[in-house]
Amino acid sequence: MMKTRFLAGILATTMLLTGCSLFDKEEPLPMYIQVEAPRVQLDGNTNLSSRLGIKDLWIDQGADFLGVIEVGKTIPVYPGESEKYLLTGGIFNSGLSGFRTKYPFWKSVPQTIPFSPLDTVKISPLITYFPRDSALIYPFEETFETGGNALVDLNVNSPTVKLERSTSSVFQGSQAGKAIFTSIDSIMEVVSDQTFSLPGSGQNSVWLELTFKSDIPFAAGIYYEEAGQPNFGPIGGDILFKSNDWTTVYVPLTDPVRALAGANLRYRVWFQANGRGESGTMYIDYIRLIHFAQ
Repeated sequence: MMKTRFLAGILATTMLLTGCSLFDKEEPLPMYIQVEAPRVQLDGNTNLSSRLGIKDLWIDQGADFLGVIEVGKTIPVYPGESEKYLLTGGIFNSGLSGFRTKYPFWKSVPQTIPFSPLDTVKISPLITYFPRDSALIYPFEETFETGGNALVDLNVNSPTVKLERSTSSVFQGSQAGKAIFTSIDSIMEVVSDQTFSLPGSGQNSVWLELTFKSDIPFAAGIYYEEAGQPNFGPIGGDILFKSNDWTTVYVPLTDPVRALAGANLRYRVWFQANGRGESGTMYIDYIRLIHFAQ
């Protein structure tokens, strides 16, 4: 009993002298990184950029993956690790916030951030695409800035709504595509006026980019035709898009294209909307279909 009391006394005295350091390990102070306003450069020739499509950053610190950080959010980082970071832009797959992914056509951005305890470092990287032609192929593009109509009526389901150029609301530039829906005119179905081939095998990726503002839900995808065969129809288009504000979405088309792979297949970009008697307006701009160069 005396021995127990003696040991307890020594332990109490030690804790008083050391400030409980036997049990409490001092934690390092963090620095904070805030993802403020990243942008994506859409056109390297004109320095045209946008903040609409990029939703988060995938951040690596040295060899360690820190996580996926939403735009506007802040994360702590600690000393003793690398000051070299790699920032990769992320999107919402088909506009769905529950399906986040790195966008395969964007280059990662290296950045050095010296450690400074308790400071908040704001980062706003400019994300760029891999080079056109040497790395990326654009089978279809439409910005509505030049003459002519790259999107024409499909004339399969008797469309009554026309997609025309307009200056009343635009995403970039001076014009956008506009379709007006009424109680009488409810159906729009358009395709690209030219056909093109797409990679149907290997590790290639195929994505459709578009920016829109629409009261009327619409589908976006591609339309296929098989030469010499009566096979045709839309693929993709599983999700309907609608937004009161200009929004950029990225539609993955790799899997449906691979499922159809064939030497005699040709494709067109495809949009379809049915207002079902409701009045509304659809604006669409900056449409691009992209895949990696073979």
